[in-house]
Amino acid sequence: MKEAAQFPEELKDIFGKLESQVVWLHGRWKIYRQLFGTSKLRVDLLNESASTFFRVVQDVLMDDIQLTLSKLAEPARTKRGKENLSLAMICKIVNRLREGALHSKLKRSLKNFQKKCKAFQVHRDKRIAHFDLNTILKKKTKFLPGVSRKMVEDALKELRNFMNIINMYFTDEETGYEHFLMTNDSDTLVEWLKRGLRYEELWQEGKIEINDIKKSKYYDA
Repeated sequence: MKEAAQFPEELKDIFGKLESQVVWLHGRWKIYRQLFGTSKLRVDLLNESASTFFRVVQDVLMDDIQLTLSKLAEPARTKRGKENLSLAMICKIVNRLREGALHSKLKRSLKNFQKKCKAFQVHRDKRIAHFDLNTILKKKTKFLPGVSRKMVEDALKELRNFMNIINMYFTDEETGYEHFLMTNDSDTLVEWLKRGLRYEELWQEGKIEINDIKKSKYYDA
């Protein structure tokens, strides 16, 4: 096994900032999947508990995830010449460092990632970041492309591939971004929702008093 190359300072700081975005993007996606991608029974639980609230959460999370993926797929520079923190910027720096073999691998991965983010960028341009009038009125423009959880998963998989090409080259190790760990996540919330609905069942069965909830120190919260 060859020895890993030394991480250039010019790349290290920017890669670290990018990696932070990638890590928390996976964290938000994990929350989304825990809530809305586990089972129909769980979705029924959310609807029974607070359907309007969780519909808002679902929409906001999906829009945020699409927006973040779109930003990561942006060119290194905007049309106005401002630099972006994006995968293309990493490619540009690697090319400037004359890391030819690494640049070739990253360029292929970047192209695949950008392709997988096309639909998200359409939503970003027409609906999330801007209210495109023709899109809102459904005139002249085509309907927005569909977006699925699989499309997000595919984009995240290629994103991890890009990041780990760099990790392997400079550290000889890969990072399991998809295994984001957090305490008190959506699964914790679901457990408390289950207890709340069980409280309602016990009240309906006459096993607790209707005002028993007032005994809680959080009653007036």
